[in-house]
Amino acid sequence: MRRKLFFLPVILILASCHDRSFENSHASPEADSYKLEQVLVMSRHNLRAPFTGKGSVTDSLTPHKDMWHEWSARTGELTRKGGIAETLLGQYFREWLESEGLIPGNWQPSRREVYFYANSLQRTVATARHFASGLSPVAGIDIKYLPDRDDGTFLGILSADSDAFREEAARERDAILTEAFLDSIAKAAAVMEQVLDFENSDFFRVHGKHFAGDEITITDYPGSEPRMRGMLRTALSASDALVMQSYEDGDLQRAAFGHDIGEEGWSRISDILSIYQDLLFGPPIVSLNASFDALEELNRELGRRGRKLTFFCGHDSTVCTVLSALGAEPYVIEGALEKKTPISVKFVIERRSRNGEQFARLRLICLSWQQLRELIPPSLDNPPLICDLRLKGMEANEDGYYRLEDIRRRFAAAIAAGRNASSGQLPDYMK
Repeated sequence: MRRKLFFLPVILILASCHDRSFENSHASPEADSYKLEQVLVMSRHNLRAPFTGKGSVTDSLTPHKDMWHEWSARTGELTRKGGIAETLLGQYFREWLESEGLIPGNWQPSRREVYFYANSLQRTVATARHFASGLSPVAGIDIKYLPDRDDGTFLGILSADSDAFREEAARERDAILTEAFLDSIAKAAAVMEQVLDFENSDFFRVHGKHFAGDEITITDYPGSEPRMRGMLRTALSASDALVMQSYEDGDLQRAAFGHDIGEEGWSRISDILSIYQDLLFGPPIVSLNASFDALEELNRELGRRGRKLTFFCGHDSTVCTVLSALGAEPYVIEGALEKKTPISVKFVIERRSRNGEQFARLRLICLSWQQLRELIPPSLDNPPLICDLRLKGMEANEDGYYRLEDIRRRFAAAIAAGRNASSGQLPDYMK
């Protein structure tokens, strides 16, 4: 694959998280001594219908158009299964928060105690509503959103516009495009082309290009998200559709158009989603600039008087840029199909107190691939995937907690660097 990068403001989100297997428990031997006082959640939406409708580009990538799943929702919208899965997650959070003593049974929160804010798209608003109904089925929790408007809090919209920003972004993106990285694209593309029977598709007959046989062109303009052109962008559409199909259809062979590709094959297909995310929203300078609105919202909520639960709902790009900007160390979500920001993944900040001091624990929580496919209800005895996150340049205590004041300083540094990204300068913890 030839490399052609324009205005390469690349961000390496994955390079900022820690290689850790996911733990299957909220509890720890010291948990009772840290009183839970507040929980903040930054969530990706749950399962949605892909863009595979009749006449779409994705539809033209295979001759087996009749083998796409019959979706229960319009393209891009939350599916019936996605709504059920999100309600199950809300019920799990209710069980956990009740066990911690943060909320009572049949909780009917006041306006001060809870805050829900979602991007304006149907799938994000609907995800927030389903989570709220699982969390507190006897209360009507209000969901804030800005109708008929793009909301920069949840979208990776850039504001930086300078040569210094573009040069730093280009340097970071070029560092990602190693031979090993390009090889991973080729391997993922080969599996996808086999599943789709791509060489017999209408698209291939017209264009004659393979997914891994084209230039990668990325542009970054202020006022919009980073954009990619070329066959890798087309491959993303196919990968997204197949991955969503694997979640929705309980029969993995049918979801792969009759191919038995096993977990390794499905993992390869999902790699395209991670590769695309790495290139667009992975480089630190881009993640900082793309996420500072979301970070400001989180920072305002952290420690807000009387607040028990805050729930934000956005997209994979929302979660990944926030984690990268905060300097999360590399991680792998074992048990999930998408290894970085799977469907419905939640970045959770727990604010706790102990002996008069304030602490914070950072975690990722999501359903496993099996739990989502089979709609297995998570519980304290059969929890979802849970993992502690670590931040670069910061030391957690022996129990895995950070001092709250240190977390606040990290937020302040990330927000300031994001606002000043036109300088092309990274904060110390990212250098």
